[in-house]
Amino acid sequence: VKYFEIGNEVWHGDHRNIKAVSPEEYGKKYLKYYEAMKAVNPEIKIGVVLYEKNWDTVVLNIIKDKLDFGVAHIYPGYGLSQERLWLMSAKEIFTISLGSSIIENEPYIQGLLELLKRTSSKDMPLAITEYNGGFVQDKPVPYRHCLGTALLNAEMLRILMKPENRILMANYWQFCNSYWGMIESEGDYMQHGYGEPIRYIKRPNYYVFELYNRHFGSELLAADVDSGTYK
Repeated sequence: VKYFEIGNEVWHGDHRNIKAVSPEEYGKKYLKYYEAMKAVNPEIKIGVVLYEKNWDTVVLNIIKDKLDFGVAHIYPGYGLSQERLWLMSAKEIFTISLGSSIIENEPYIQGLLELLKRTSSKDMPLAITEYNGGFVQDKPVPYRHCLGTALLNAEMLRILMKPENRILMANYWQFCNSYWGMIESEGDYMQHGYGEPIRYIKRPNYYVFELYNRHFGSELLAADVDSGTYK
């Protein structure tokens, strides 16, 4: 294993007994892990968990250049609450969400890169270890599994592939079953025995990655599009 992320969304604790972790506490503990792990194998790459500007600034000013990459999660649409989604049409929901990719998520990435360079004094890549449409509700429908979210993920991939955004890796959350899976096993997958055939159902998000894989070549070309706009 070459890449290590120290913690996961640690600012909110462990969802169980630990309710919150301060950036000061995380930064100091991170350094202990970093030093101990690099002493065993200096070739490994270690990433620091980032969250929002105030948290990130405190943590990065503590650890300075003791990192190999930053870690962030991106969920466009996460700010739309269950109550608000009930009152919105699908067109309105995805007008806002697709727009947020350009006016919020890409500037967020660029801001992280600037902060990382300022505090570490070197260019640092980002690992987006989770991304998807940020729709956590099931009613009126689970929007995270609809065609609109597939388009949202396609737009996220476009942003993540841009060389200037310095993306080390990006992980769709998540591949199979559970809450966000792009494919789902038919029936109760926990009851299947080893070796038994399982039928898998492809959800809309699956086709984004299939299309990218089948139709993209080896070179990334810059393109300008002139079209109508909306506000």
